[in-house]
Amino acid sequence: MREKELKLLEILYDGKLSYNEILSTLNLRRDVLTKYLNDLKLNGYNWYKKFYSDGTTRFIIPDYTDDCDVSTSIITKPSEDTLKTLVFSDLHLGCTIERLDLLDRMFEYATKNGIHIMFGCGDLLDGIETRSAAQTTISNIYDQIDHLIKEYPYDKNILTFAVLGDHEGHASRKNSVDIAKIINNARNDLIVAEQPYSCISVKNEIIKLKHIIETRSQEKINIFGHTHKYTSSLHTNVNTFNMMGNARIFDKSLMITAPSLSNGNQGIPSMLELDIDFDNGFVSEATVKELGFLGRENRIIKLSEINYDLFMPEVEDKPIYNVEDYMSETPKKIKKITK
Repeated sequence: MREKELKLLEILYDGKLSYNEILSTLNLRRDVLTKYLNDLKLNGYNWYKKFYSDGTTRFIIPDYTDDCDVSTSIITKPSEDTLKTLVFSDLHLGCTIERLDLLDRMFEYATKNGIHIMFGCGDLLDGIETRSAAQTTISNIYDQIDHLIKEYPYDKNILTFAVLGDHEGHASRKNSVDIAKIINNARNDLIVAEQPYSCISVKNEIIKLKHIIETRSQEKINIFGHTHKYTSSLHTNVNTFNMMGNARIFDKSLMITAPSLSNGNQGIPSMLELDIDFDNGFVSEATVKELGFLGRENRIIKLSEINYDLFMPEVEDKPIYNVEDYMSETPKKIKKITK
């Protein structure tokens, strides 16, 4: 094992340095650190990632006597009551409707507005066969994946959580290729679900991402793609179990379909800014803004804005999960605190 790989292993066992701090400490390029991390797993050294609301990632060596949940979570500070995100869908990279310039503008907007979390709702790639009016420009699926890995913008303070869509699904089945795993192994900042949906824990709630729309809402916030059009609506389900002691109460669920960030949109290409407010660990409000791109300069304009009241009556006080005071020394466990 190389000297820097041994040093990396020491850092992982310590569990305090972020991904960006590891790059700086070891003076490594991103691709080299990715190779070292993957090599450690091949040699039997396991690690998992912890994701933070400021766009930070940390790598942790698991303690197998620990019952800590290592599922996909976005860890917030105890005092953090708002999560700002950008939502996009249907990039269709690898065909004539792709808009790499809009991806760059999306990242510029995120940086300017202090947004560190993005949600992608499928069809990141167009797939290997023309399944729409667009024409494929990259015919090999491995080349399309490489195109995404190289061309999707990178910012050290931004994380993108995404699911795949029917276009990737068709290509994956035909070629027996695990598209999500290839992307996850190559890009630390792209977290792509290896199943058709992703349930992302934030405090005591779950945000669900899926490409194909479900007819019944299951979580407090549900985000879909596929239609290339933006819609949002609030549903009330009488018989939904929730985390408040599994009590049956009227549970509000927000259903969102994200527009296409490509020329395959039904209107102008657009994205969503989704700001989520929390009260005592549970979602209380959500504001959805549709932001469109106009002209050669890709000027961003607000097309609409809707605020949703998602407050639920409290059943009992609960601990607040998935929180850390991560500006100080990083604990190895995810703390559970109570107000």
